[in-house]
Amino acid sequence: MICQYHDLLLAAAAAAACYFAAVPGAPGFDLLVAADVFVYIGELLPVLEAAATVAADRALFAFSTEMLPTPSEPCSSNNTCSSSENRGGVCQAAAAAAPAEGLSGAGYVLQATGRYAHSACYLRQAAAASGWQLVLLKEAVTLRYNEGLPILGNLCVLQRCA
Repeated sequence: MICQYHDLLLAAAAAAACYFAAVPGAPGFDLLVAADVFVYIGELLPVLEAAATVAADRALFAFSTEMLPTPSEPCSSNNTCSSSENRGGVCQAAAAAAPAEGLSGAGYVLQATGRYAHSACYLRQAAAASGWQLVLLKEAVTLRYNEGLPILGNLCVLQRCA
Protein backbone atom coordinates (compact mmCIF):
# COMPACT_ATOMS: atom_id res chain seq x y z
CA MET A 1 0.00 0.00 0.00
CA ILE A 2 2.74 2.48 0.93
CA CYS A 3 4.48 1.79 -2.40
CA GLN A 4 1.28 2.50 -4.34
CA TYR A 5 0.76 5.80 -2.52
CA HIS A 6 4.40 6.75 -3.10
CA ASP A 7 4.09 5.96 -6.83
CA LEU A 8 0.82 7.91 -7.09
CA LEU A 9 2.34 11.03 -5.53
CA LEU A 10 5.40 10.86 -7.77
CA ALA A 11 3.18 10.41 -10.84
CA ALA A 12 1.11 13.47 -9.88
CA ALA A 13 4.25 15.56 -9.43
CA ALA A 14 5.60 14.35 -12.78
CA ALA A 15 2.30 15.15 -14.53
CA ALA A 16 2.37 18.71 -13.18
CA ALA A 17 5.96 19.10 -14.33
CA CYS A 18 5.05 17.83 -17.82
CA TYR A 19 2.14 20.26 -18.06
CA PHE A 20 4.31 23.25 -17.24
CA ALA A 21 7.02 22.08 -19.62
CA ALA A 22 4.46 21.71 -22.43
CA VAL A 23 2.82 25.11 -21.97
CA PRO A 24 5.19 27.86 -23.13
CA GLY A 25 5.15 30.86 -20.84
CA ALA A 26 3.16 29.12 -18.13
CA PRO A 27 3.86 30.88 -14.86
CA GLY A 28 5.34 28.84 -12.07
CA PHE A 29 3.75 28.52 -8.67
CA ASP A 30 4.80 31.06 -6.03
CA LEU A 31 3.91 28.78 -3.11
CA LEU A 32 3.84 25.01 -2.75
CA VAL A 33 2.62 23.30 0.43
CA ALA A 34 2.79 19.65 1.48
CA ALA A 35 1.53 19.38 5.04
CA ASP A 36 1.53 15.84 6.45
CA VAL A 37 2.16 14.39 2.98
CA PHE A 38 5.83 13.40 3.01
CA VAL A 39 5.23 10.90 5.80
CA TYR A 40 4.16 8.61 2.94
CA ILE A 41 7.26 9.16 0.80
CA GLY A 42 10.74 7.97 1.68
CA GLU A 43 13.11 9.43 -0.87
CA LEU A 44 12.17 13.09 -1.30
CA LEU A 45 14.74 14.08 -3.91
CA PRO A 46 12.54 13.20 -6.95
CA VAL A 47 9.61 15.11 -5.45
CA LEU A 48 11.73 18.17 -4.65
CA GLU A 49 13.17 18.09 -8.18
CA ALA A 50 9.68 17.88 -9.72
CA ALA A 51 8.48 20.71 -7.49
CA ALA A 52 11.42 22.84 -8.61
CA THR A 53 10.33 22.47 -12.25
CA VAL A 54 6.89 23.98 -11.53
CA ALA A 55 8.02 26.66 -9.08
CA ALA A 56 8.61 30.27 -10.03
CA ASP A 57 11.98 31.82 -9.25
CA ARG A 58 12.17 32.57 -5.51
CA ALA A 59 9.00 30.51 -4.86
CA LEU A 60 8.50 29.05 -1.40
CA PHE A 61 7.90 25.38 -0.61
CA ALA A 62 6.63 24.60 2.89
CA PHE A 63 6.27 21.03 4.14
CA SER A 64 6.40 18.80 7.18
CA THR A 65 8.04 15.44 7.84
CA GLU A 66 8.11 13.19 10.85
CA MET A 67 11.40 13.58 12.69
CA LEU A 68 14.09 10.92 12.50
CA PRO A 69 16.48 11.29 15.41
CA THR A 70 20.04 11.76 14.22
CA PRO A 71 23.42 11.38 15.89
CA SER A 72 24.27 14.15 18.35
CA GLU A 73 26.76 15.75 15.96
CA PRO A 74 24.76 18.07 13.65
CA CYS A 75 25.12 18.63 9.93
CA SER A 76 27.61 21.30 9.00
CA SER A 77 26.29 24.61 7.71
CA ASN A 78 27.39 23.95 4.13
CA ASN A 79 24.67 21.34 3.52
CA THR A 80 27.02 18.41 4.04
CA CYS A 81 26.99 16.03 6.92
CA SER A 82 29.62 15.79 9.59
CA SER A 83 32.01 12.87 9.33
CA SER A 84 30.09 10.75 11.84
CA GLU A 85 26.87 11.13 9.81
CA ASN A 86 28.35 10.89 6.34
CA ARG A 87 28.79 7.51 4.70
CA GLY A 88 29.33 7.65 0.97
CA GLY A 89 28.06 11.22 0.63
CA VAL A 90 24.66 10.71 2.22
CA CYS A 91 23.36 11.14 5.74
CA GLN A 92 23.13 8.15 8.01
CA ALA A 93 20.43 8.58 10.62
CA ALA A 94 20.20 6.46 13.71
CA ALA A 95 17.92 4.07 11.88
CA ALA A 96 16.75 1.06 13.80
CA ALA A 97 15.27 -1.91 11.98
CA ALA A 98 12.57 -0.80 9.59
CA PRO A 99 9.45 -2.94 9.17
CA ALA A 100 9.90 -3.31 5.42
CA GLU A 101 13.40 -4.03 4.16
CA GLY A 102 14.37 -1.96 1.14
CA LEU A 103 11.91 0.85 1.88
CA SER A 104 14.32 2.84 4.05
CA GLY A 105 17.40 4.72 2.94
CA ALA A 106 20.13 7.03 4.09
CA GLY A 107 18.38 9.72 6.08
CA TYR A 108 14.87 8.29 6.06
CA VAL A 109 13.21 5.27 7.64
CA LEU A 110 9.86 3.57 7.18
CA GLN A 111 8.64 3.25 10.75
CA ALA A 112 6.48 0.53 12.29
CA THR A 113 3.55 3.00 11.99
CA GLY A 114 3.78 2.79 8.21
CA ARG A 115 4.92 6.41 8.01
CA TYR A 116 8.35 7.68 7.01
CA ALA A 117 10.58 9.77 9.23
CA HIS A 118 13.35 11.99 7.78
CA SER A 119 16.51 13.34 9.35
CA ALA A 120 17.25 17.06 9.32
CA CYS A 121 20.54 16.35 7.57
CA TYR A 122 18.75 14.47 4.79
CA LEU A 123 16.32 17.36 4.32
CA ARG A 124 19.20 19.84 4.01
CA GLN A 125 21.01 17.69 1.45
CA ALA A 126 17.91 16.89 -0.62
CA ALA A 127 16.97 20.58 -0.74
CA ALA A 128 20.43 21.65 -1.90
CA ALA A 129 20.65 18.84 -4.47
CA SER A 130 17.32 19.79 -6.05
CA GLY A 131 17.83 23.54 -6.45
CA TRP A 132 16.16 24.75 -3.27
CA GLN A 133 17.66 26.92 -0.55
CA LEU A 134 16.78 26.14 3.06
CA VAL A 135 15.00 29.11 4.65
CA LEU A 136 13.73 27.43 7.82
CA LEU A 137 14.08 24.01 9.41
CA LYS A 138 12.33 23.75 12.75
CA GLU A 139 12.86 20.41 14.46
CA ALA A 140 10.92 18.63 17.20
CA VAL A 141 7.62 20.35 16.41
CA THR A 142 4.42 18.56 17.40
CA LEU A 143 2.78 17.75 14.06
CA ARG A 144 -0.22 15.87 15.41
CA TYR A 145 -1.28 13.55 18.21
CA ASN A 146 -1.63 9.79 17.89
CA GLU A 147 -3.51 8.05 20.70
CA GLY A 148 -2.89 11.09 22.88
CA LEU A 149 0.87 11.11 22.28
CA PRO A 150 2.62 13.88 20.32
CA ILE A 151 4.17 12.98 16.98
CA LEU A 152 7.29 15.08 16.55
CA GLY A 153 8.41 16.34 13.20
CA ASN A 154 10.26 18.87 11.12
CA LEU A 155 8.76 21.99 9.57
CA CYS A 156 10.67 23.02 6.49
CA VAL A 157 10.50 26.10 4.28
CA LEU A 158 12.56 26.15 1.11
CA GLN A 159 13.04 28.88 -1.46
CA ARG A 160 13.64 28.20 -5.14
CA CYS A 161 17.08 29.34 -6.20
CA ALA A 162 16.82 32.04 -8.86
